[in-house]
Amino acid sequence: MSDRYVFGDFEFNNREVLLGCFLDTEGSETTLDFRDGKNRDAIQNFIAAHADHVWVAYAAKAEMESLLRLGIDITPMRWIDLMAEAAMITGTHRKMWVPKPNLLNHLNVFEIAHVGDSERKERMRDLILSGGPFGQQEWHEIVRYCWSDVKPLPDLLDAMRLFHQWQGTVWDEDLAVNRGDYLKASAVLEHRSIGLPVDVDWLNRIFENKKVIGGALAEGCNQHYGASIYRVDRVTSTYTKSG
Repeated sequence: MSDRYVFGDFEFNNREVLLGCFLDTEGSETTLDFRDGKNRDAIQNFIAAHADHVWVAYAAKAEMESLLRLGIDITPMRWIDLMAEAAMITGTHRKMWVPKPNLLNHLNVFEIAHVGDSERKERMRDLILSGGPFGQQEWHEIVRYCWSDVKPLPDLLDAMRLFHQWQGTVWDEDLAVNRGDYLKASAVLEHRSIGLPVDVDWLNRIFENKKVIGGALAEGCNQHYGASIYRVDRVTSTYTKSG
């Protein structure tokens, strides 16, 4: 098990990667402004200086994709995705259930202090996706927002480890890194790919007939299992899963 981590988060929009905030286990805090092509060498040097660290992020694929957009080769890096690791707990233990696997819900269920709420997240996302240019106050707000997503991550990692200890279950960091390798491969594939060929007419026919197709699949499932796994709403003619 590693005792050296980099906890990080990026902010980005369709035009460019804007910002990266990084906290390492040595206590160093690093903020890099990537707007207009800045700090490409700085992020390369930062990664090289932390080659023996495991990178930890929430929904880490987005961070991997940001690094790829910045021209970084992420293949040598080791990653842990806290969203996947937390969801393995909240999806299998009733007392840890969350309505949706997102950072705020996971921080709340693990009782980890954090800044902000869903309304603030929505407001900041809208600002970031607007593309700028950002005024000085707006930029300072974006930086604070990015750090508010980084600072709780060490506590979230520790809380998940403690949960497994209390439950008497095993959390294997090497397996977590293996799961991160899958996300890394997926991020690299999507970054390099121009997309998959699609039969547009056929796809549009599926979209136009979703209700009919969904109903046929639901009826087939009910018949196969001999039970009303899906129930039909007679008013809307839509199927919902029972229970």
